[in-house]
Amino acid sequence: DLLSAKPSNVLMPEQIDSFQKTAVPISTLLEAWLPTNYAGVFLLLRACLDLRLPALIKEAGWPDSASNTSLSMLLAALGKRLAGKRDDEFDPGLALWSGSDSLPTDLSTAWPGSTLADEMRWQTTLLRTLAGLRLVQRDHLLLYETNLNGHAALIGADAGGILWPYGCIIDSERSVEEIAGNWQATWSEATGEKPELITAETAARHEKWRLKYEHGATACQSTFAALERGRLGRPQQDLTVALLGAALLRVWSRWLRQFDTSSPTYLIRQFIRRPGFIRLSAGVLQVQLAQRPLDMILEMAGYLEPLENLSWLPYRQVTFHSGGGAFQGHYQE
Repeated sequence: DLLSAKPSNVLMPEQIDSFQKTAVPISTLLEAWLPTNYAGVFLLLRACLDLRLPALIKEAGWPDSASNTSLSMLLAALGKRLAGKRDDEFDPGLALWSGSDSLPTDLSTAWPGSTLADEMRWQTTLLRTLAGLRLVQRDHLLLYETNLNGHAALIGADAGGILWPYGCIIDSERSVEEIAGNWQATWSEATGEKPELITAETAARHEKWRLKYEHGATACQSTFAALERGRLGRPQQDLTVALLGAALLRVWSRWLRQFDTSSPTYLIRQFIRRPGFIRLSAGVLQVQLAQRPLDMILEMAGYLEPLENLSWLPYRQVTFHSGGGAFQGHYQE
């Protein structure tokens, strides 16, 4: 039983570091409880299933998608952003979340060689899926010009202002007008409706858009700030990973009743970003979550029920438990 596990079964971080240095696969550490900063991130496996993430990557024609390398690297990069961890911090939870026994020390050097065309094709494929889940307000495309870590960027949001399917780093080869025109065309193809473009200037002239646009701009900035740590150091790829993170949170929260339209920043802080322990035993990954005040909401929504059919991962089932038991006092916050 999970809650009767004795703390003596827990491996400490220094023990895990020694295993990592000798390249021992994480999956060989059976029956041991491993401390992790990624416990809350595993909750988003439910959204990965809803999005059909592995199939989506193949549909988009992402480099190395046939070998699952792209999926593993994308999940690893995404996990770091959601947990708010640096690239040089090894954690067994990150390896198991990404479906890998071990991960390269520097994810940026192992990242598949995606081009801007690959990134845009992926974003459009994701948009089509989000529209199919009825999460996209299709009639308007809000355009936000912003600065991300010293790089000018254009972000494309739906009319709700908290879902950002599109993002592109602006350089001398691409103007805002060209990017926006391409997005409008692919948006029409993906959703079946040609959106009206709403810029800062447009919003300033129309009262009905001014507050909504300003609210969306604030939500966008706070989301990217929450996902700041763990970047690859590749501006366009980092932007794509952040947009996927925000979309995954939106998909995940849609059954959380009063929290279904909460900002990604709120969801990260209240539900996702937390430590815990994990154990791989007989093909089942057990996730022990540090308790949070709103965990009753997750339980009522069925979000702590076991997950199965995770075909891209090296375990057949994931179970979740929140707080308490023999682990009380052993979480590393």
